[in-house]
Amino acid sequence: MHSHSRSMSRLLIAPLIVVVICLGACGNSSDDNNNTDEPATSDNPPSNARKRVAYLAAARGNAFVDPSIAMIKEVAKHEGVEITIFDAQFDPQKQLAQCQDAVTQGFDAIVALPSAGVALRPCAAEAGRAKIPFVATNLPLGTSTTSGEPEADGVTSQVLTPMATYAAEIIDQIVMACGDIVPCKVVYLGTALLLPQLETAFQNEISAMQDEHPNINVTSVDAGADRAGGLQAMQDALQRVPDPTVVTSPNAEPAEGAV
Repeated sequence: MHSHSRSMSRLLIAPLIVVVICLGACGNSSDDNNNTDEPATSDNPPSNARKRVAYLAAARGNAFVDPSIAMIKEVAKHEGVEITIFDAQFDPQKQLAQCQDAVTQGFDAIVALPSAGVALRPCAAEAGRAKIPFVATNLPLGTSTTSGEPEADGVTSQVLTPMATYAAEIIDQIVMACGDIVPCKVVYLGTALLLPQLETAFQNEISAMQDEHPNINVTSVDAGADRAGGLQAMQDALQRVPDPTVVTSPNAEPAEGAV
């Protein structure tokens, strides 16, 4: 089973540092009556202690998202910034509504770990018009799979590994795991329905890999983003590939479900 964690520290630490730098030009905001978390603040706050940042989490209870929340709270406490966590429960439309609420409530900055990047573009544009810094992490709000540069209106910065780069790194692991095995039967637990752009990046890399390594046969199964999806996908895959050589997924939770 292969998973990816090389860019984790960049994802978790950098976004809040970016917005803290931006906050000097932002005004104070009104009180928030709809917090999903108590704000995390420093016991000895610096001058920017009253700045408030909304963190749009894709879904709490997830093996990737929860450490992200823990780290961003730690950085917020160190910087003396109030952080409010919004839980989208992997619902892109719910996250869009939460983001729009954050703009309306006048947060000083918004950091997003998107459920689906493109869905947040309207809110990023609203944040831009309101002069609220908006930072996207992990997934871009644009359509490019090869660039990490912001494409969408209102996005101040993006902290992420481009999807094509991420896919290529996992494909390299598959090639190493397969070696000279003939045939090397790979089950790929994808995320086509939830994250079609990520799936496109992976399928492009899979196609190129199979052209270069004809001993590798890949069976793709949609696994969503949680353990239950990974379990169901693995059960389905084993009906088609009874004795797989390698199982891989771009997401931790489906991988755990598959195990």
